[in-house]
Amino acid sequence: MKYRVVLIILSMLFVPLALFAREMADGQEITSVEERRILVSIEQGYDKLAEREAELDSREMQLKTLQDEVDKKLAAMQELRKELVKLLNRKQEEEGRRVGALSGIYEKMEPTKAARLIRDLDKQLAIELL
Repeated sequence: MKYRVVLIILSMLFVPLALFAREMADGQEITSVEERRILVSIEQGYDKLAEREAELDSREMQLKTLQDEVDKKLAAMQELRKELVKLLNRKQEEEGRRVGALSGIYEKMEPTKAARLIRDLDKQLAIELL
């Protein structure tokens, strides 16, 4: 953005000088080598400025394209994240139902048999059952 402002300011300075230089070259004879050198320098500066502006415009378009791509990918990732959260919640609910059903089965068993089976279970599952 800073470069764009500087470019605009320089354009405001060089454009009138370049136009003046071209008018001088077209309408009047240049009387000294120094005048000719200054006019050529001004025209070269104007040309460089125009090239720089075109380059900045091109880069600005590239950045805009990249920003759009990043925004699309970010939106897609956010949608995937939402879907993963839904799937995780569904999985946890299903595990809760299964643990509840398994707990009901163990409640109906004889205590010694249930204790023996629970002892052989995964510790986390045994904790959830109790």
